[in-house]
Amino acid sequence: MNEKYNALFTPWKIGNVEMKNRIVQCSMGGTSLFGWMEPNHFDKEAAYFLLNRAQDGVGLILPGMQCIRDPLGIPGRKWLYQNDQMFKQLKEYMVEFHKTGAKLFIQLAAGMGRSMAINGWMTMLAKNNFLNKIVSPIVDVQYICASASEVPNRWKEDVMSRPLTVKEIQDMVHAFGKTAKKLRAAGVDGVEIHAVHEGYLLDQFTMANWNHRTDQYGGSFENRFRFPVEVVQSIKRQAGADFPVSLRYSVVSKTKAWGKGAMPYETDFEEFGRDMAESEKAVKYLGDAGYDMFNCDNGTYDAWYWAHPPQYMPDNCNLSYVEHIKNFTSKPVVCAGKMDPVKAAEEIAAGFADAQLPPQRFARSRRGNWDIVDDTYNANPLSMARILDAAAESAQKRPFVVVLGEMRELGSVADREHERLGRHLAQLRPVLVFWRGGHADAVRDGLEHGLYTGKFLPVDSGEAFVQALREHLPAETGEQGGLMLFKGSRGNHLEELLEALEQSDWLPGSRTESL
Repeated sequence: MNEKYNALFTPWKIGNVEMKNRIVQCSMGGTSLFGWMEPNHFDKEAAYFLLNRAQDGVGLILPGMQCIRDPLGIPGRKWLYQNDQMFKQLKEYMVEFHKTGAKLFIQLAAGMGRSMAINGWMTMLAKNNFLNKIVSPIVDVQYICASASEVPNRWKEDVMSRPLTVKEIQDMVHAFGKTAKKLRAAGVDGVEIHAVHEGYLLDQFTMANWNHRTDQYGGSFENRFRFPVEVVQSIKRQAGADFPVSLRYSVVSKTKAWGKGAMPYETDFEEFGRDMAESEKAVKYLGDAGYDMFNCDNGTYDAWYWAHPPQYMPDNCNLSYVEHIKNFTSKPVVCAGKMDPVKAAEEIAAGFADAQLPPQRFARSRRGNWDIVDDTYNANPLSMARILDAAAESAQKRPFVVVLGEMRELGSVADREHERLGRHLAQLRPVLVFWRGGHADAVRDGLEHGLYTGKFLPVDSGEAFVQALREHLPAETGEQGGLMLFKGSRGNHLEELLEALEQSDWLPGSRTESL
C-alpha cells in the first residue's frame, strides 16, 4: 500500500468503542436495515450489502437513516421497538458482521418535518384534515410533515407543516431510548442520531428562524436544543451511559431563505439557519449533553448540494468548516462530502490540531537563503493558526515573512475571525505581513490591538507584491534569509504572488525540497 494512505488505517475511538481504521461509510438511501417508507422489518438485502462493505475493510458502517416511528406502517405497531422479531434477526446478523472486525452504528431519525418530499396524494392529505384522519392509522401525512412550527414544506411551499405537540415530542424521546436499549442488546455497537443536520426535523427545532414556539422547546438557545439533548439523555439513561451516541451535524446551514441556498463562492450573506458563531456554542453544548461524536458536513435541503455534493462542488468542500468546529469540542469528528482520500490521510496525520508541518501537505522550496512554504490550498481559523505557529517555529529565530489571503466562507463571524488572526500574528512578530483579499481592516485592527510594530501591506497583484517586497524588506534581512509562508483560501489565488516571486530576480537561485 502507498504510504500516503497510512493514516487512514490507524485506529480511533468513539467513547469506549474502537474502530480499526478511519474509513466510515456514511448513511445512504437504500441501505436502511429496517426498511424505508414501509412497515419496519429486517431488510436482508440491505444487510447483505452492508456485510459486504464490512468484508471489504470499512471500519465503521452507518446504515441508511431509520425513522424511530414508521412513516407508513401497520396500525398499532409503528414504533421500531415494538418489533421483537426484527431485533432477534438483527442479533443473529451481528454475530456474522463482527467477524469482519468492523463496527455498526444504527442511524435513528426523528423524521423529516418540512423536508419531507410529498407527491400529489400526500399533498391532498396534508391539506385535508378529514381525509388525513381517515387514513392516519396507516399513513399520517400531517404527522410525517410536522415540524417545530408552522412553516412551508421544502418541496410544496403552499403546504404548511403543523407544529408537533409536546406529547408527540416526548413520545419520540422515550422511543429513542427504548430502541437504543434493544439495539445494544442485539449487539449493535452504537447509534447515530439523525439529525441536527440538513434541515431535518431535529434541526428544524434548533434554528431560530425555523422554530417559533413559545413552550419549553422554543425561544432560547437552550430550549431550541432541548429536543436533541433529551434524545441523547434518554438513550444514555435506558441503553447505558457507555453506549456510544454519534450525531449527524451540519456545521453551518448555508441557507439564505426558504428554498434559497448559498453557493460556494457566496460569502457575504445573512445566514437564515445556523451560523458559525452559534455552531461553535452548539457543538460544545451537545457534546456536554452526552453526544460522543459529530458526523459533520454543511447545508439544509434548501442548500442540498453541500450535504450531497455534485460534480461541480469542490473536493473536500466541507473540510475547512469541520476543521474549525473541531476546535470547540473534545469529541471526535467525521467529515463527509467529496473527501479526497489523500487529503483525508493528510488531515488525519495532522491531527486537526497539532502544530506540526504534516508531511506531503506543504510544498517547500529554497530561494537563496530563504525557505518558501506554499500552503495556498485552503484556509480557516484553525488551519491558519496551526501553520502560522509551525512556520514561526520552523523559522528558528530567522526573519519570518507571511503572505496571507482572506479566509473565505466564514459568514457572520468573518470579521471576528480575521481580527483574531491579526492578534495571533502580532504575537508571532513577522517582519512583514502581506495580505490579499477581503477583511483587511479587521486583520489590521487585530495587529494594532496586539501592538504589532512591523508593516501590514495589502497587495492585489504579483507585480505589486514583488515591488512591496523590494521596498520594505531591509537589505540586511534579505541577505540573512529566513522563512516566507504563503497561506490562504484558494479563491485568493495566492499562487499568482508566489509565481511572481519565482519569476523575479529577488534573491536568485532556487531548489525544491521535501518538507
